[in-house]
Amino acid sequence: MLALCVPGCIRRAPPGKCHVEPLSVKTKSRLVKFVAKEKLLIKTATERPKLRATTRAPGRAKATAEPLRVTTPDWVEQILTLLRSQNRVLMITTAPPKTKAPKPRKGGRTGGRRGQRRKNRPTSAPAQPRNGAVRIRNGNVEGKDRGRVEIFINGKWGTVCDDLWNSKAAMVVCRQLGYAFVIRATKKAEFGEGRLPILLDDVQCSGREKTLLECSHADIEKHNCSHKEDAGVICSHEDVIETEQ
Repeated sequence: MLALCVPGCIRRAPPGKCHVEPLSVKTKSRLVKFVAKEKLLIKTATERPKLRATTRAPGRAKATAEPLRVTTPDWVEQILTLLRSQNRVLMITTAPPKTKAPKPRKGGRTGGRRGQRRKNRPTSAPAQPRNGAVRIRNGNVEGKDRGRVEIFINGKWGTVCDDLWNSKAAMVVCRQLGYAFVIRATKKAEFGEGRLPILLDDVQCSGREKTLLECSHADIEKHNCSHKEDAGVICSHEDVIETEQ
């Protein structure tokens, strides 16, 4: 009687009588021959750090072990020394230039305050005003917006005679002094008699001149006046009409 060899069956065939025939497998690939290649592997032998046996000293609870010393191959040490030498050369070439100390001056002083003036040094003379510049004087002091007219011609100051003197000539003087308006042209030494020479006489202006010298006038220092006829002005930054009291 034959017994079937089926997995999972309760009844099994006796040993040696169950034959299993494997199925044939078809593959489309072909066999590739394997050829082993030789490869050289070099292992550098490094010594393992040796640990010192720890012993407990009397009176101490724990013993401290010495730090581990790791040895490196010779070629690693050569590379490290080469890098250190290159770093030293770089530091030498990039070092900042040394600054020279200042030379000591005569008298043993290495430095002093700049800008200090030496004693007994002659001071520069004040700048001379331009030819045709004007100023106003109220008595013997400088006037602010009113006073006797004085003009600078050929290196000296002098007064102006009031012959033909009017508001147009006064407008030119006020404009030279930085005022936009003229209130009144004064005559007969209203702000005191001057002591300087009389430089101008018979001044006639249109009011558009830049300086009093551009106006029509007699020759310089030629006049028929006295200081009782010194001309003057009253200027203002605003347009003001002076009323008689």
